[in-house]
Amino acid sequence: MGISAISSGLSAIQAAMAQMEASASNIANVTTSGTVPGSTGGSGGSVYQPISVQQYDTGGGVGYSFSRDASAYFQSYDPTSPSADAAGMVAIPAVDLASQLVSVDEARLQFTAAAKVVRAAADLQKTAIDMTA
Repeated sequence: MGISAISSGLSAIQAAMAQMEASASNIANVTTSGTVPGSTGGSGGSVYQPISVQQYDTGGGVGYSFSRDASAYFQSYDPTSPSADAAGMVAIPAVDLASQLVSVDEARLQFTAAAKVVRAAADLQKTAIDMTA
């Protein structure tokens, strides 16, 4: 363990934070309505597109990328919404709260584990320095 373990742990922390941010955004926008894609009418904005994070091994740490799913919505009848089309339909993002809460918990556990790796590597490095002094 050494600098590479610290670097690897820090990249895992960043990936966990990205996952937490994506899930928080999805949860915050779970009831945000928008105009049904391809419909006419409605002065509201476009429907929120749920964010997902893909994590991958970089060979020395954890990388991540974001993606959005433009097709992840369902239609709901709300003729009073400014986003409503001529038929009174709005688009609601298809966000599964249970999955998002699991994702938040996974990110928390990943963050905690990565922080322990960083702490252990730093402690080992300090011990090695103290032994040579």
